[in-house]
Amino acid sequence: MNAQVLFAGSQDARPRVVLSTSFLADPYVPLLTTAGFDCRRADGPTLYDMLLKENVDIALIQVMDFARINRHGWRVLKNAALSCSTESGIARVSFAGASSLDRICVDESSLLFWHWLDLILLERFETEAHPVRDNCPENMPRLFAGLPALEKGGEHDWDVAEQWGEMTNTPLTTHLWLVRESVDAKSIERLDALFRKPFVSDNPAFNRLISRHIKRDFDEASREGLAEFYRYAFFHGRIDYMPEIKFWGGASETEREG
Repeated sequence: MNAQVLFAGSQDARPRVVLSTSFLADPYVPLLTTAGFDCRRADGPTLYDMLLKENVDIALIQVMDFARINRHGWRVLKNAALSCSTESGIARVSFAGASSLDRICVDESSLLFWHWLDLILLERFETEAHPVRDNCPENMPRLFAGLPALEKGGEHDWDVAEQWGEMTNTPLTTHLWLVRESVDAKSIERLDALFRKPFVSDNPAFNRLISRHIKRDFDEASREGLAEFYRYAFFHGRIDYMPEIKFWGGASETEREG
C-alpha cells in the first residue's frame, strides 16, 4: 500500500492501524477512527502475525513486543512514544497482608506493567515472582494499573514507576509507534498532527490520568528509559538480544539502544 492510498480517506481503502490492547492506547481509537483509519487491537503473537501477513502500515506496539519481532521494513517514529513519569502512580502493587512475593495476581489491564515489576524484583530483591491470572486468593499481592491503581493506592503499596525510577532514574517507556519504510514525509506529518490533538473520552477521570501521567513524545529521558529496560531485560534473560531502533528518516538516524 503506497502513501497515496494510505491517506486517501476513500471508502475502499481505509488505512489500517494496529494498536496495543493496553488501556494506554485506548484514546487513540476514537482519534484515529474519526480521521478515517481502520483500527485493530492486538499484542503478542497475534500482533506479530498481523504485522507479517496483513496489510498494516502503522502500529502502536509495546516495547517488549518490539524486542521479540522481526522488524524488517519497519521504522520507529522519532517524536512519538508513550511513557510514564517516575511519580505517575499509574501502576501499584497492593500487598493485602501477604508475606510472600512468590506469586502476584495480574489481570489484563495491569499485564503491561508486569515486565517492569519483574525486572525490579530480579534486580533489586533477587526474587523471581510469577504472575497469576486466575483464582487469586485474597492474601496474594495484586498488581493494579490505570485508574484502579490511583484509586486503590495504599500507604504501603509499591509504586512500580517510582521503584523503576529509583533503580534507573528514568521513566517507564511503554509503547513505540512503527511505520513502514514506504510511508512518505507527508504521511508522517499527518500522523504528527493527529498525535498533537488532545485525548477525549467519556470518562473525565481517564482524561485526567492520561493528561497528567502519560507523556506522548520520545525525548531523551524516554529513550534512556527504553535503553535501561532493554539492558535489564537482556541481562536477566527476558529477551534474546538487544534491539536495534531504526528511526524513520534514513540510515543516519539509526540508534542502538544499550
